[in-house]
Order: sequence, then structure tokens, then C-alpha cells
Amino acid sequence: MRVLHIGLASHYTEGMSYQDNLLPEMNLQEGHEVVFITDTYKYIHGELIHGREEDSVLPNGLRLIRLEYDKIINEFVTVKIQKVHRLRFLLEEIRPDAILYHGLCGYELMAVAEYVKEHGTVFYADSHEDFTNTAKTPVAKMAYKYIHGFFIKKAMSCINKVLYLSRETKDYLKDMYHLEDAVLEFYPLGGIMQEKCQKEIQRKILIEKMKFPEDVVIFSHSGKLAKEKKTAELLRAFSASADDKMRLLIFGSIPEEQKKEITLLMQKDARVHFLGWKSGQEIIDLLNATDMYLQPGSQSATSQTALCCGCAEVVAPTLSYREMYGDAVIYADSQGELEEVFRRISHKTLRIEDYKEKGRKCAEEKLDYRVLARRYLQ
Repeated sequence: MRVLHIGLASHYTEGMSYQDNLLPEMNLQEGHEVVFITDTYKYIHGELIHGREEDSVLPNGLRLIRLEYDKIINEFVTVKIQKVHRLRFLLEEIRPDAILYHGLCGYELMAVAEYVKEHGTVFYADSHEDFTNTAKTPVAKMAYKYIHGFFIKKAMSCINKVLYLSRETKDYLKDMYHLEDAVLEFYPLGGIMQEKCQKEIQRKILIEKMKFPEDVVIFSHSGKLAKEKKTAELLRAFSASADDKMRLLIFGSIPEEQKKEITLLMQKDARVHFLGWKSGQEIIDLLNATDMYLQPGSQSATSQTALCCGCAEVVAPTLSYREMYGDAVIYADSQGELEEVFRRISHKTLRIEDYKEKGRKCAEEKLDYRVLARRYLQ
């Protein structure tokens, strides 16, 4: 099959382990011809950088096309509307059998729907938006509701299903655009299942590199460490209650407004190691070496990746995570709750190995990208 991914606000970045990278990769591995059309932005060392248009084939066989937006009034409006007139010509050239449109917004939803109506192509759209990351002000809410709502209404009859990321996303889609349950389908972020032997290999490599004791308990925390990540609360909890066998790895980027506080907290505890920005494969290697991944703040795709890497996990008690994970993870989002987790592990009243097994079983059933990547081909 010819599979087309369209992510005009995806900022596709080679080498990352985001959904936008892994779904096309799984399609390629199953023998499909795959194209990804995206914008001209990408991440370099954690910063979003504006680049150039391109049409190239990556080493894995993915054809990557980057296109500039058509200018509308000014840059702010241009980025929000996401109009790219050349997309329709590319649809006629590529002639895809299946389309996944990443992000249920943008002017070009209508162009894709028009093409699908003429050619009968399988057409899915996904949505990661909710009220914590989109339409935060009354003006923005009106713009999304009526401008993007108009685009969605025009395209909706040609979309097989809207694949929503979380319960919060489903609520957003129903409230903002009045979409019915019949057109919505739960579609979580996932990961690539890792063999247990990989954990042993990466653990040995990391212990040797970092000169950790053999019986070390390795915790990890990552991402763009904004205030919502609760990195500061985590560091205070770790310093207050973790024992001498525990080590905390932190990787990602620190926003300027958080840099002073987080850097000072890390410097105070020799058991904490900041590793900086890491590529997708480096993140997977680190998670394979990790015993427990910690995400007490805002939601992130790394949570699912960590479960697929066989980590035990602590996450914030959001409705989405409770529905997705059940009792496969530990829920904590305050300094006091995190301190209790570290104390229980130290006193052996909480067995990390039990949660590794629970997490792996949950990942196999719900999060395997090899299975998820087949959904939008039907």
C-alpha cells in the first residue's frame, strides 16, 4: 500500500521517538511505501528551528516532504490556519491508498477530504488536543471552535474515524466541535516493545559508564522540563527520601525560567545526573537501563515508551492514565506522595519488579506500535 502521513503542524524531526516517527517506521517495516508531508520546522537540541522546504528519502526509506505555509495576513495567522496550496497537487502525484492526518485542524483538511471523496481513499485523522494545551483563552477558543470547526465540518463526512489520544482529548472534541461518539475512537500513544535481554545489556552498559554500584536502583525523568513537569517537586522528594543505592537520571531540556531552580536542586544531590538532550534511540537505551520511570507532572509520550521498555512507572493520577493503565502503574503527583514511593522501595514494601511485569503486560495489550500502525490502513 501507499501510505501518506500528513502533519502540517507536526514539526517532523528525524531520529526522534515520537508517534509521528514510529508509525511511519512500522508501516515501512511491513513493506508499505510511505510518505510524510510536514511543515518546515523541526527540533534541534530541544529548540524548534525554522528550516527549508525539502523533498528527500531518509535512510529508512521514508519520503519526507517539507512545505512552507501559504502566507495569510501575518505569521501568527499563517501558522494557525496551515494553508498549503501545493498539498492537493502532491495528493494527485502520490495517489495514496490510506491517509493519516496528524492533528484535527487546519485548512488543508478540506483539500484532503475533497481528494478522498473523488478517489475513495481510506482517511483517518488523529487528535492530541485538549483544554490544557489548546484554546486556553476565550479568543483562542472562539477561533478554534468556529474557524477550525468550519474546516472539520466540511471534511468530516470523508473521515473514517477521528482517533483521539486521551479522555481529555475526547472531551475536547465533543465540547469544541460537537463530534459524536460514533466517529471517535481511542488511539493512545504507544511504543516499540523491547526484548528483556535489551534491558540487561543497556543496564550493564550504563552501570559501567556511570560507575554505579551493581545493585543500583535506576530512576529516570525526562522531557522539556517546564513547571508542569513537576521536576522540582521530584528532585526535592528524591533528595529527602531516596536511599544511597538509588540514582536519578534526568534528560531533556530545561526552559530558561526553570533553569536556576532545577539546576540548583540537581547540584545539591550527587545521586542525580543530568544527561542533557537525547535522541530517540538514546532515550530508548536509557529507558531500557531504567528500573522506574517518573512522570508526576504533565502527560508525555515517554510514559508509553517507558512501559514498552519494561520500566515500572509513576505517573500523575489523570483520568486518561487511570483509564489506560489501571493498576499497572503507581499514581503520584505531589512531593509527599513521591517521597512515600521512594521510602516504600527502600523498605521493600513496594516491589519494582511487580510493576515492571504489570507495565509490560499493559504495553503488550494496548501500546504496541506494530499493532497501532495497522489501524488506519483499514
